[in-house]
Amino acid sequence: MFGFFKGKITLTLEKYQFAPGEEMKGHIVLELKKSVQASGLVVQLVGTRRMVMNNDRNNIRHETIFDFSMPIDGAKEYPAGQALNYDFSLKIPDTILQNILGDTTAQIGITGAGGIRLGASFSSQRVDWQVIVRLDSPGFDITRKVQVSIT
Repeated sequence: MFGFFKGKITLTLEKYQFAPGEEMKGHIVLELKKSVQASGLVVQLVGTRRMVMNNDRNNIRHETIFDFSMPIDGAKEYPAGQALNYDFSLKIPDTILQNILGDTTAQIGITGAGGIRLGASFSSQRVDWQVIVRLDSPGFDITRKVQVSIT
């Protein structure tokens, strides 16, 4: 957020739908308005489970279930006024989808007043996948997020 004051990141992937075991290939362009001292440029693959409880759209829970980070470039001063280009490749684990969704009517226990255990069930759930590129810099990071599908 607010990274546009410092510059921008463009993230392009060869494709946006993947299967477990596939290699994700992409290209990053970093363009800065001013030189920035940063601790590094990182690409992440993040999976977030979205669960709707008891068919209540106002009762949604989010949980990060997969988070893998890979450094693209290290700590240094990143120069302004030029496009910095990076290619990357990330192998999606063969087992990434195993046991992720689980039982779509899973029960969770909530302890109420007097120690009574109340039950709640998830009526639906899904996993949202994102590729995130982040220049970790003082103040506001510069980030770019792209939605992908892993099936």
